[in-house]
Amino acid sequence: MIPDEAVEAGYAAVNYLAIGRDEIRAILEAAAPHMQRLVTTQEELDALPLNSVILDREGLPLHKDDSDRVEVWCFGDNAVEVLLPAKVISRPAK
Repeated sequence: MIPDEAVEAGYAAVNYLAIGRDEIRAILEAAAPHMQRLVTTQEELDALPLNSVILDREGLPLHKDDSDRVEVWCFGDNAVEVLLPAKVISRPAK
């Protein structure tokens, strides 16, 4: 869900292009899964879907894997502890 404030900011920035609020909302919603966001809690980390990729606090690239039916964060084939905050750099489309 894109906040109304983001839609209004986008509208104000490009309203001279004759793009309406609905079009701005659609553009932002399409881009949202690809935008980086900061994960600061374990709950936010747990909510990311399998195959998401993050950079942890130290810049280590990690991916969420389903190892023996247990979701873990991995560096290569090794399960590791995530150091928060982390940047989400990729997550699968729903």
